[in-house]
Amino acid sequence: MALSCEVLRDEHALSALADAWWALMRRSASDEPMLSPLWLQSWWGVFGGSDGRELAVLAWRADQQLVGLLPLLRRRHWYRGLLPFRRLELLASGEPERDEIASEYLGPIFARDYAQELGADLATRLHDGTLGAWDELVLPALRDDLPWVAPLCEALRARGLSCELTPHDEVHYVPLPASWDDYLAALSSKSRYLVRRSLRDTATWAGGELRFEEVTQPSQLARGREVLAALHGARWATGGPAASTAPGGVFASQRFRAFHEAVLPQLLERGALELRWLEARGEPIAVLYNIVWNDKVYAYQSGRLPGLPATVRVGVAMHADAIRRAIERGLGEYDLLGGPARYKRQLGLATRRLVRLRIVQPHLREALRRGAAWASAETRRWRERLGAGASVGAALGARSDCDGGRRGGRGMSMPVPAVVFGDMALVRPLAMAGIPAILASTDRQDLARYSRHVIDFWPLPGLEGPAAAVSARLLVERAAPYLERHGTRLPVLYGSDESQSFVYAQRQPLAAAFALLLQDDVLGEALLDKWRFAALARQRGLLTPRTLATDEEIARDLDDLQPPLLIKPKRKVDWATMQRELFAGTGKARTFRDAAELRADPIFQRHHGAVVVQEYIPGGEERLFSFHGFASATSELLAWFCGRKLRTYPRTIGESALIELVERPELAELGRSLVARLGLCGPFKIDLIQDPRSDAYYTLEVNARYSLWHYLGAVHGVNLPALAHRYLTGDERPAGATAVVPRQRWVSAYRDYKAFRELHAQGELSAVAWLRSLAARPLIFEAFAWDDPLPALAWAADFARGRLRRSWSRWRTTA
Repeated sequence: MALSCEVLRDEHALSALADAWWALMRRSASDEPMLSPLWLQSWWGVFGGSDGRELAVLAWRADQQLVGLLPLLRRRHWYRGLLPFRRLELLASGEPERDEIASEYLGPIFARDYAQELGADLATRLHDGTLGAWDELVLPALRDDLPWVAPLCEALRARGLSCELTPHDEVHYVPLPASWDDYLAALSSKSRYLVRRSLRDTATWAGGELRFEEVTQPSQLARGREVLAALHGARWATGGPAASTAPGGVFASQRFRAFHEAVLPQLLERGALELRWLEARGEPIAVLYNIVWNDKVYAYQSGRLPGLPATVRVGVAMHADAIRRAIERGLGEYDLLGGPARYKRQLGLATRRLVRLRIVQPHLREALRRGAAWASAETRRWRERLGAGASVGAALGARSDCDGGRRGGRGMSMPVPAVVFGDMALVRPLAMAGIPAILASTDRQDLARYSRHVIDFWPLPGLEGPAAAVSARLLVERAAPYLERHGTRLPVLYGSDESQSFVYAQRQPLAAAFALLLQDDVLGEALLDKWRFAALARQRGLLTPRTLATDEEIARDLDDLQPPLLIKPKRKVDWATMQRELFAGTGKARTFRDAAELRADPIFQRHHGAVVVQEYIPGGEERLFSFHGFASATSELLAWFCGRKLRTYPRTIGESALIELVERPELAELGRSLVARLGLCGPFKIDLIQDPRSDAYYTLEVNARYSLWHYLGAVHGVNLPALAHRYLTGDERPAGATAVVPRQRWVSAYRDYKAFRELHAQGELSAVAWLRSLAARPLIFEAFAWDDPLPALAWAADFARGRLRRSWSRWRTTA
């Protein structure tokens, strides 16, 4: 069936399409109120005549029937007030922030049977000039599960266009169960207590039963609008937590009010309006503006009276009552819509992600825009850092009650920051989820502090010995302003054995200010101590290389081990001297041909009490695998992925240089079994090696911390640091992805270069093969990112200074 496409540039032509438009929505997967003629035509009536907007709506037909609609407009958009872009964007988007309607689920409306075909045709229309000259197309709030997005991006990239798909928001919602009791049972224990307590305390304060008023007739609309504007405005009477939130909230905008004055009567006429408020002690104290549409409730806007007792959480009570009513009406879903407000996580049972799709023509202006954006971000970051710690987080925080709903209470406050002991491998996954990072480090020149995603830097005197207690006290003191702003403890992410040991040792003082999920004492100590882990592994039935951990065992059983032999430090921390002497300053283990060679080694004789001896499992890096995940306090696995090392430096026994994710069902099944047998909670990484003689997987060690792998996992959609943040800030069952299709690899450029030189010297890797391995898949880098280049530049400058110092020292020696 042949497709035809036309561009509607006239408001009357769009209005004439209304009946076919409504019919198309019923045949599509996009039957959303924000995509209806009711919403978009009302929006155009308010915003269409301003800022140079012109209609450019794409309409597809098959045999005269409307099968697709993309409600676009075109206008000139100025970046930084200097760079003009001819922008295509969706109706109901792109308003000035003070007027923003905040419309979710925008995008094309495609008949179900035509979605893939229309996505491909859209790529053709964008490329062939159907829409005229344009520089960028912005679709700001798409669902991330739409089937046409990936084919569209592939088709556009094949034509030389750039497609940027970035996270926009996360929507919490309730798939409504059969009964109110079923809903309560599905909540976490904390959230269930919050809901029951909020309803009870609000009713008690109100003097008995809660009394609600609702708009059911056109004559009641004026009163409903008055209550909504008054309570929302009262909540934001002095402005929001972000500087851009105007006093009075969104209803302070004349155009925002005009839009809803046009929309509310139409929603009421269609039976889609739920404008309801709670009265107590003679006055309205809370209001909800919901939209009921297609078996679903959208919690669009709200307001409440400020100054109520802290225990009277009227916002939570209002939403809880609305959820109960929706269940009683037999509806299918209660959508809390986007935004970081904590109550959305507390009341929701599931999440869906929204993404922003930006399609851009390659030209000089785009390169200039990227450069200007980077420069502006760096300037702002340094200005904040040089200002005051309090100003850095001025936009961070809000009470966990419902603080107003949409803009002015929704989308305007940043999430609770995470405190990171680590590097860019933890900072960047958090940034991908919109979570700011506070870097804690004993190194005042830590490269991660230069990242634009780090909002504060806390230097520490040390993580071991007497300095550890001082560091713990400093951390609690520095967290105090953030605790006051957010009303909740800060999540802590630790990415090294030293920081893990510090957190475990100082868990009691840290617990006052920081959210932690740690193993029990016995398991935690075993995971930091290889000889204790060897005993634990035998006890729990894990398949591990045969290990001798004590002097007595080594003296008695060393000759019984199958050579070659491998030695490792017993402890994962405080072994710098041993690494320097026994491992030549690099690597984490050392191999010996047999027991005789090991006994004869003078350095082993000096350090024999601090190492374990294992049977060496043959095989190169290609047989080194790992299972990564995050488990709840009850060892329920919330998300996971599998990885493989491609190169390490030094070879096999060193640190990761080039890694990738893999799909191995048998490895995933083994990993899940190990989590259950060990009773792990929180973050973990299980290192395994596959024996080429039997194909069996041997467990080498378990790290109960975050790692460099998490950046690669986040790029593939399994963002363990972000999931941990959600869990530690109150969401006991955060949604986690596990389906991974490997697409990219992670590389430490300098370490991989050293690995190449080592392998090349042994005649095992040519320069061409090395370069081919790097080009096999797109790469993400340990330090460098185009949108955050400063850490890599700082590393390069430090490296260059070191080379110059060494060269100068050699020259002076020979001069």
